[in-house]
Amino acid sequence: MSASGIFKTEFKGYNKKEVIEYIETLNNQLESLKSELDVAHSELEKYKVELGNEDVCAPEQRVDEAALREQLYGEIKAELEAQKDAEQTELDALRKKLEDYDNQKDIIAELMIKAKTDAASICKEAEDRSNELLSDTFDKFLKARDDFSLMRKNIEAGKSEMETRISALSHYLNDFSRYLDILEQDIENTGDNFKRNI
Repeated sequence: MSASGIFKTEFKGYNKKEVIEYIETLNNQLESLKSELDVAHSELEKYKVELGNEDVCAPEQRVDEAALREQLYGEIKAELEAQKDAEQTELDALRKKLEDYDNQKDIIAELMIKAKTDAASICKEAEDRSNELLSDTFDKFLKARDDFSLMRKNIEAGKSEMETRISALSHYLNDFSRYLDILEQDIENTGDNFKRNI
């Protein structure tokens, strides 16, 4: 069974707790196989005793105890070696995964530090640019306010001057109107005089 089917994956690797528990399980299985081997030894000794107690046994039924023991040892040893090799391969793969995880963790840590540094630099530049724009905008506001104030003063001064001129013109027109009234009266008087003298 591959490691990817045994353990839950975490960020860039396997769960270390599950890996350790799995290794402990493999060790327990190895101990169990050793116990089975001991049982097999006991069974072999039992068969040996039983065979030794038999008085009559057909030649074809006699068992070569050494060969049987050697065969049994060979089978158990081969099974243990195969399982040991498989477990060792699995453990080597897990160690490689853990090393890769540790290496990737260091790389990620460096990248995170660089990212934080870059982010701080970007934030500083953005803050400086924002302050610069704010300062420029405030300066433009002050200039626009001063220009508006000057324009208002000029308009009020122009209005005052126009009012003065309009007042003078109105006074002049009133005087001219009175002069026309006097002139009209003189014309009428002159006409009346002409009429009386004719």
